[in-house]
Amino acid sequence: MAALIQGNYLTDTATGCVLLKTPSGRFPVVWPKGTHFDADSKSILLPGNRRIREGQRVRGGGGYIVIDGLERVVGIDLKIPADCLSSTREVAVFNPDAAVDVVRSP
Repeated sequence: MAALIQGNYLTDTATGCVLLKTPSGRFPVVWPKGTHFDADSKSILLPGNRRIREGQRVRGGGGYIVIDGLERVVGIDLKIPADCLSSTREVAVFNPDAAVDVVRSP
């Protein structure tokens, strides 16, 4: 996927959803392979032990996909709770081997 994904990482404490906040809304996120969620610090641990803290702005290659077509694109059936989805039912998907960078807010 050739689009640029950019937004602020956040965790919705009411739903437990890991989201990306953009000017267009809030989207559940599929991170690159090898990424883990650290529940204690509510941070994202990227491959190579790079950490994304809540509120930090990130960007990387990928795209926005409607949940109904997600399995076809990422190759696995991801169970994203309905409470995490916006009305558009889109999910922010970073490319599996993409670098995700932390960037300064404009």
